[in-house]
Amino acid sequence: MEGRRRSIGQRGAQWVLLGIAVLLLVALIRGWRLGRQESAAPALHPPVQAGEGASITALLLRQERDTLRLERRAGIWWMTAPVADLASDRLVRELFRALEGLEVIRVLETGERQRYGLAPPASELLLVKASGDSIQMALGARTPASSAYYATWTGLEGVALVPGFIAARFFQSAPFLWREHEILPAAAGKIDSVWIDAGGTRTRVRRLGRDDWKLTAPLGHEVDRLSVGRTVAAFWRFPYTGFFDEPGQAKTLGLDPPRARWHVFRGGLVDTVAIGKLLESGEMVVQLSGRPPGRVPGELYERLTGGLRALETRAFVRGSPKGVRFLLLATREGGRCLRREGRDWWEAELLPAQLAVMETSVMPETTQLAWERASDPALGPDVDNLFALQGEQWLAPLSAAPNPGAYDLRIHLWEADGIYRWVYFRATQKPAEEIGGPPRFVGIGVGSRFPGRPLTFSSAVVWRWWLRAEG
Repeated sequence: MEGRRRSIGQRGAQWVLLGIAVLLLVALIRGWRLGRQESAAPALHPPVQAGEGASITALLLRQERDTLRLERRAGIWWMTAPVADLASDRLVRELFRALEGLEVIRVLETGERQRYGLAPPASELLLVKASGDSIQMALGARTPASSAYYATWTGLEGVALVPGFIAARFFQSAPFLWREHEILPAAAGKIDSVWIDAGGTRTRVRRLGRDDWKLTAPLGHEVDRLSVGRTVAAFWRFPYTGFFDEPGQAKTLGLDPPRARWHVFRGGLVDTVAIGKLLESGEMVVQLSGRPPGRVPGELYERLTGGLRALETRAFVRGSPKGVRFLLLATREGGRCLRREGRDWWEAELLPAQLAVMETSVMPETTQLAWERASDPALGPDVDNLFALQGEQWLAPLSAAPNPGAYDLRIHLWEADGIYRWVYFRATQKPAEEIGGPPRFVGIGVGSRFPGRPLTFSSAVVWRWWLRAEG
């Protein structure tokens, strides 16, 4: 019995010792794993730490064929090689964000660098901080089984995998993509005013609101807000499609002297943009002061080079066609009156005495006229077209108020609230059939918008109004 108890006691001690051994083994394994994780953790950081991009002042990218150098001066990135030009601040910021957010997909055991295409690497990136410290990153070969690339960088133990889109976007892109492509680079504040030098005249336009502009020089003109807004938008809508980096090309590109020069004011600063020639490709030459000339789409070439002629309003009549209640049409032979009631138009012949009174701007007296419903389907659209009608070229100002009797067609307009407007047309060329289009009334016109400044015009709309006035 005593021997049996001794045997049981020995077995219990063995089990206790075995349990202790197991616990010690588990503790050793956990400690080894924790130690390995702790030693590897520092190596799993991205090339650029969060916020570290703000301290970087220079960038060097060595590729197989090109070497790209960028420097930050006074907060602006400039390219110094392979050409001297303004760099794309947006692309640089994208690079820093991509490197800050780069996750180490996999860390391989350190081995032969040549095995991963890293001796020599396909491309190398050097980021220099203001403190003088630097970050080096090398990109190697593409992995056989995915679109990722092998890479290594300062502080990384081993070789990591970098997504293919980062390699293509930043490490394999041509120097052209690192240049600023907008005619005017991004800056604080919207454009508040512009000065345009073209045709020997300086035109000044000032922004009053989001889509509202005022012509401040020369005096006596009115700006076309839509034309100015569209033209100013061209500085961002039409990016560079190429550059002219060869020196001494100014004359051949129409930049010595330029066709026009725009001085663009925003945020207390001014940028000067010179407009050169229109190329056979349909593109135009543009040069921002301090940069090489480049080419951009030429859709707005006439507006950019036309100066005052292209940007001012040359409409004869101000206001909205929706408010028109009466129209008086007069020729050298007589006249007729048109009245709008809702969507319908009515017309009436005028006696000479009635016409003479109404041409003094007196609101028509409807009760004395014999009205008939107008059957002309183009009447409504032509009222809209009359307000949209633009003259083509200003003539010398009149020395006296225009004499209605000297004009072949006079149109007087009254709105429901009594506002009165007028426009007179004189033919310099009799309407004649055109090839492929309707006859056009060609001549000189004046209007209540600019009563002392005649404009030349050519319009099929005016010809139709002349026919209505003739009856």
